[in-house]
Amino acid sequence: MIIKSAVFFFHLVIALLLNSFLAVDAQKPDGNESLLGIVGSINSDSVKVLKLISICREKCKVAQYTEARKYADAAMLLSQKANYTNGIAEANNHIGIIYWYIKEYDNALSFHLKALEIYQSEQSKSGIAFTFTRIGHAYADMPDYDKALNYFKKALNLELELNNPINISKNLNLIGFIYTKQKEYDKALKYYFETFELVHTHNYIRGQAAIHHDIAQVYLQQNKIDEALKFSKKGLEISLQVGESKMTEEAYGGLEKIYVAKKDFKAAYEARLKYDEILFALSDADHAGKIRQMEMDYEYDKKLAEDRIKLENEKALASVKLASQRRLIYFSLIGIILTILFSVFIYRSYVKQQRANKLLKETQQQLIEIEKMAAIGIVASRMAHEILNPLNFINNFSEISEELMDEITPSLKNEARENARIISDNLKKIKEHGQKAATIVKQIESHSQKGTTHEFFDTEKIV
Repeated sequence: MIIKSAVFFFHLVIALLLNSFLAVDAQKPDGNESLLGIVGSINSDSVKVLKLISICREKCKVAQYTEARKYADAAMLLSQKANYTNGIAEANNHIGIIYWYIKEYDNALSFHLKALEIYQSEQSKSGIAFTFTRIGHAYADMPDYDKALNYFKKALNLELELNNPINISKNLNLIGFIYTKQKEYDKALKYYFETFELVHTHNYIRGQAAIHHDIAQVYLQQNKIDEALKFSKKGLEISLQVGESKMTEEAYGGLEKIYVAKKDFKAAYEARLKYDEILFALSDADHAGKIRQMEMDYEYDKKLAEDRIKLENEKALASVKLASQRRLIYFSLIGIILTILFSVFIYRSYVKQQRANKLLKETQQQLIEIEKMAAIGIVASRMAHEILNPLNFINNFSEISEELMDEITPSLKNEARENARIISDNLKKIKEHGQKAATIVKQIESHSQKGTTHEFFDTEKIV
């Protein structure tokens, strides 16, 4: 009886959670890609899950991380309800990818490890290989290059067994990336050119964009500026063709570094403007997503608390009805015993009511605190974002101006040279204080993401 009740309660919770996702999605329909449309139009649970995962992946590519998480969570709930093991693993991996995009690498790693455990129990080589690659990504950005290299090599060995050229090229590229970070440039180029051959042989456009960018960065480190520029320009051209914001941002960033090394500051400045334009667009989308996520979390927690109270009240009401029926039956048989049982029932009902009242008060207090914290976090996040954008421009332009003054100063006469030196010193002070201000704003932004903004504004802790 207890086991059946537990199973019923589990399915009830799953249904409530899934309905909450569908209710939110139905308010803002998204054509054929809406959750309601997918769940209602597809009969197979496994096909529904794969469709949700596919949309989650596309949302990540355009930095819509809150929307991506909604589809991943829906895929997780459907997979659990249908006992679809592969779907649970896929959902865990894609939630991990979302955390990786927003640079929460510990959370990303925890979800990838859950997926790995499932794939290993199912002996799915393709799933294990994909998860090894994702774990390598998390370690690479922590950074822990030795662990990252180990996981990328394990993934490569499995992909070679499976004979999947695209995934082989991805892991070759990632191994080259780690060797680049470790400054082993000959090894890096060896793996990069193996990747270059594979992606062109199999016409893998996205891989072509990435490998051109990576080879350019190695040549830049080796001070082979012309070769670096050639590969970087081609990589940018392909990135624009692919149309992924994150990849295009990296391409412009790499091109800026090469132009600076070439001392073509005008071209570097133009590349930087393009880089900042994409970066700010991604930042705006990310901030809006995080604010929306906080609002959704608040509404979700509130609804869950209300459902829990409603369920407790229904159980209490059912208990009252059952006891009343028993009381009427036994009243005709033994009056004294009925009186005792009735008294006991009244006492127990009173205790339950007191507990329900206490739970209601605690829940209301929690909702008030959650609302306060959400409001503080939203204000701090928006304020930090708005201040950080002009600070970035101050820092970037002061740095470029300082480099230009360093070039101009030697050609000036004594008095003009002294004035140029004073201007250069002033620019350094502007840059120093601008970076200090940017650091403070980033601290506020970091606290707002963790939900601890109030700790930053505690005057006893501000240095």
